Amino acid sequence: MIYGSVLDNQKAVSAKGTYLQNRQYLDFYYQSNYTVVEMEGGPYLNAIYEDQYLTRYPMNDNINLLSLPYDLGILHYASDTPYTRGKNLGAGSLSYFGMDSTYASTVAIARRIFANEIAAIQRRLTHPLDETITPLPDEGIPATNNHGKKTKVIQ
Repeated sequence: MIYGSVLDNQKAVSAKGTYLQNRQYLDFYYQSNYTVVEMEGGPYLNAIYEDQYLTRYPMNDNINLLSLPYDLGILHYASDTPYTRGKNLGAGSLSYFGMDSTYASTVAIARRIFANEIAAIQRRLTHPLDETITPLPDEGIPATNNHGKKTKVIQ
């Protein structure tokens, strides 16, 4: 990337509005090693919670989504946290300078999808079924011996 910065593996918290974007809250999160406070992910995280726990998302409670049965990642391609005072998203246009970050996010998502799919295929190929499955024998005829191989009769 030429016109942006990449921060990877950050500890983040999602706030459902700007009321958590004051100095006291930011200091608290920073002292707890959170480096990202974001506000846009709330509706998505609510949906993920409801999908996982099959109940309405809780109010006024902290939620940990580390043990989800699927991969969860959130990419931010623009930040309203300026590097210096007086410089923020409203100070200029993102039309050209935002392209690097947009494409970098897209490439990161595609790489993650491909890496996960390749790993899943490799797991399936390296752990073959160690037993053979034979159909039920015809009436009165026992299943044949498969020369020491394990067999499982499906009923």
